[in-house]
Amino acid sequence: MRKLKAEVDGEIEVGGPKLAASLGKLGLVDEYQIYLRPFVLGRGAPFFAGVTPKLRLVGSERIGEGAVKLRYAVG
Repeated sequence: MRKLKAEVDGEIEVGGPKLAASLGKLGLVDEYQIYLRPFVLGRGAPFFAGVTPKLRLVGSERIGEGAVKLRYAVG
C-alpha cells in the first residue's frame, strides 16, 4: 500500500471501517471523507475502534436531501 500511495498522483479511495482502520494505523491516511445519512441500522463496525486519530474538520458538503459529506484531515 505504501508503494501504491507513492506512485499514485491524487486520491486513493477505500471503503469500510476495518480497511480504513488498518491503513490509519500504518499512517497511510491523510484525510477521512465520511458520508453521513442519519438512520439506525442496529449494528456495525466503528471507524475508530481503539485509538482515535487527531482529526481536523476541513470541509462539509450537503448531498441531496438527507446526507452530508464530512472531510477530516489527519494530524
